[in-house]
Amino acid sequence: KSNSFCTLLGLAMRVIIVGAGVGGLSLAAMLRRVNVSCLVIEQKPSLDADFDIPCVLWANALSCFRAFGIDQFLSEPGVAPEMYYGVRRAPDMGWLTRLSNTDVMLEPMDRNDV
Repeated sequence: KSNSFCTLLGLAMRVIIVGAGVGGLSLAAMLRRVNVSCLVIEQKPSLDADFDIPCVLWANALSCFRAFGIDQFLSEPGVAPEMYYGVRRAPDMGWLTRLSNTDVMLEPMDRNDV
């Protein structure tokens, strides 16, 4: 049950999202999950994904996709990055602090991938 201001007043919340990019569509997916009516408007006549360079999704973006339940579309089943980042000790380069890096590199896409 929602405790939002609109719900308490008996009003229906309606949201207009300007832009059908990654941010706009992600927001629309999240709002739909919490039963908020939204309309996404985009100036382009169609949704094209013409990326000619690889795209990196940082770990915080992946956690959002995981929350929306759409992270399974970003990698092959059972595949997880095993790279790390942190602070290394000189001269032997042993790890002082090591954190898992869960960023994912995506191959370039074109409109047929959308």
